[in-house]
Amino acid sequence: MQDARQIVRKHLIEAKNKSKQAYDKNVHLLVIKLNDKVLMKNMKRKNKLEPNWLGSFEVIEINESVNVTIIKNNKHVRVHMNHLKLYKKESE
Repeated sequence: MQDARQIVRKHLIEAKNKSKQAYDKNVHLLVIKLNDKVLMKNMKRKNKLEPNWLGSFEVIEINESVNVTIIKNNKHVRVHMNHLKLYKKESE
């Protein structure tokens, strides 16, 4: 019985490592600094005609390594970096 458990444990660890490698191969970390302008993903989108991204908002604080505090409607809102992208100004 112990041998079966050890075999299963070994296979689980191998599967976990394969999943991590596949994820790490395609992940692109966003580099955000203080006072950057960002767009926030529209999570309350009701139909396909509403915009996917809202903003632009200013970054006022970076909490831990994945959360960012932005100013939205004169309120401080904490957002995960996965829901943000950098705002690019249109060339004039």
